Amino acid sequence: FIVFLLYPGIGTRIFRLFKCRRIGEMEYLMADYSIVCWKDDHNYAVAVAVLCIFLYVIGIPFLSIYILYKRKTKLEDAKTIALFGSLYLAYERKYWYWESVEMIKKMILAGGLVIVATGSSAQVLIGMLVALGYSYVVTRLEPYDDILDDYLQLGASIQMVLNLLIGLVLKLDEKGESEYDVDTLGILLLIMNIGVVFIGVGLACLAFPKVQTWCSKKK
Repeated sequence: FIVFLLYPGIGTRIFRLFKCRRIGEMEYLMADYSIVCWKDDHNYAVAVAVLCIFLYVIGIPFLSIYILYKRKTKLEDAKTIALFGSLYLAYERKYWYWESVEMIKKMILAGGLVIVATGSSAQVLIGMLVALGYSYVVTRLEPYDDILDDYLQLGASIQMVLNLLIGLVLKLDEKGESEYDVDTLGILLLIMNIGVVFIGVGLACLAFPKVQTWCSKKK
């Protein structure tokens, strides 16, 4: 549980070692401008980071897939559920591997994009394409065991795409290429994020009988 909880943060810190900025004739590490990139200590750190990418960024999701694949015919056994149930119980059994897909998606959005043209419109655009592609896949496959979870994931994915779209518009606005009002976009962004919270609460009312009873009393 701790490894899966820390996974996005670990990946982001690993990828930061590749994030450099050219100042004059030299490139400096953006996490610490006292370090010159691609020389001496930084080269050793990059070598360790590459090893960590295979051990953590790639290794953790693929290890979970391997563990579940070896027990694919025993997913309903009490022992398997007790040990590894958190990895697959939320999904339909034919999508027992989906937690790893979710992890890789989070890693691409949270860590992988760190090294792609930092602060550029291209970075936002790539993130938007990843989120859009994931929302399409979720819509087609509906991998969650509870259909309400599928709806919630779809809503969250759409909200992510819209957030990134507004981010792209704001990035263009910085370059004077957009005529949209920044304050209006900020209000729209706030409304969208609050809307997702209300959607989550509404789905919780439908998913859990006790919560549904509480929601009915509130009405």
